[in-house]
Amino acid sequence: MKKTSTRKIKVVELIFYILAGVVGLVGLTSTVFGIVGHHLSVPRADNWIVQAEDKIVLDFRIWGIILIGSAALVAVIILMIFAQGADRAYEKTLRRQQRLSGNTLGDMEIKPAVQTVDVTPVDVTPEEEEHKPLEQ
Repeated sequence: MKKTSTRKIKVVELIFYILAGVVGLVGLTSTVFGIVGHHLSVPRADNWIVQAEDKIVLDFRIWGIILIGSAALVAVIILMIFAQGADRAYEKTLRRQQRLSGNTLGDMEIKPAVQTVDVTPVDVTPEEEEHKPLEQ
């Protein structure tokens, strides 16, 4: 049976997701009101949605798109921030498991940077040593 990993969601993360969801829902509602208000077949004097739009700078459809976009942007930013934290926690756990298992190198093989060579001395006669030039 495969073990599934579950992660507890932080309270701050949950609050931001709820806030982004509420702002997105308000934006969707505003957009729907703007569309319905422009397509109602009632006189302009009886249409309360169009009268309300006359009193604000932008109409409800534009405000709805702005709110939906800002909610999506906040949700993506929060998702990225908390995903990085989860990745760091996972990597920390992985490093700890590697340390505790004693296999700190994984499957890597370490080779020395400097190679040493064993040299066996050759018998040199005293006459040859006198004629040997000095090394500098």
